[in-house]
Amino acid sequence: MSLFNMKNVFKILVMTFLGMNLYALEISKTKTFTKKLQADFQSTTLSISHRAQYDYEIESLFNKVIKAVEKSTLCTGGKYDIHESYKYVNNERIPDGFTSHIRFECSFKDTKDYEKLLDKLKKMDMKLNQGAISYKITGKQKEEAKASLEKEAFTYGKEYSKQLKKFFGPCDIKSINLIQEGSAASPYRMMAVESTALKSTVTSPLKEEIDYKLNVEYIFKCNE
Repeated sequence: MSLFNMKNVFKILVMTFLGMNLYALEISKTKTFTKKLQADFQSTTLSISHRAQYDYEIESLFNKVIKAVEKSTLCTGGKYDIHESYKYVNNERIPDGFTSHIRFECSFKDTKDYEKLLDKLKKMDMKLNQGAISYKITGKQKEEAKASLEKEAFTYGKEYSKQLKKFFGPCDIKSINLIQEGSAASPYRMMAVESTALKSTVTSPLKEEIDYKLNVEYIFKCNE
C-alpha cells in the first residue's frame, strides 16, 4: 500500500474513532505559556489592636493612626469597629472597657519608607503586629505579561495549525480560551513588632523571579 493510501486510511480511522464525519474534524489542545517577572515591590499586612476604658479614646487613637498611614501613602484599608468588652465577677457580667482592631495592606519599594512609618506607629500606645513580607508584581506588570503571552499563544496556534495540515488537510483555529493561572497565597501569619526598639529594621525576603502563567485551550477545525 502506498504512503498516500496509508495516510488516507489513518485519517479515516481517526475521524471514525472521534465520531466525526470525513469533512470536519475538531482537535483540542491545551498549552501553558510562562513569563518570568522581576518583582520590585514588597507587601505586608499591619494589624493594630487597642483596649481602652472609653470608646472615644480608641477613636482618637485610631484617627491618629489613619492620618499617619495616609501621609505615608504606603498602605490601604483602615476600617474599624469599636466593641464593648465585659468581664465576669461572681458569675455577673460587668463592663470592662472597649476594644477595637484595625488593619492595613501595605506595599513599598524602599524599606526605609516603611521603617519610618513603623517608627511613627510604635510611638503610639497600642499593640502592633506585622504579617510576613513577600514580593509582589504590580498590576501594570501583569497586564504587560498577559498581552505578551496572548500574542505568543496566538502565534503558537497559527504554527500548530500548519503542523496539523500535514496530516488532516487545511486547519484553522476555531476558538482560543485564555485562562490566567492564579498564584498560591502565602500562609497568613502575624508577628509582633518590637515597640522597645529604637529604630525599626525590616528584613526583606530573598528576591526571586515570579512566574506569570497563562493556560490556553485551543480548538482547531480541520477540513478534508
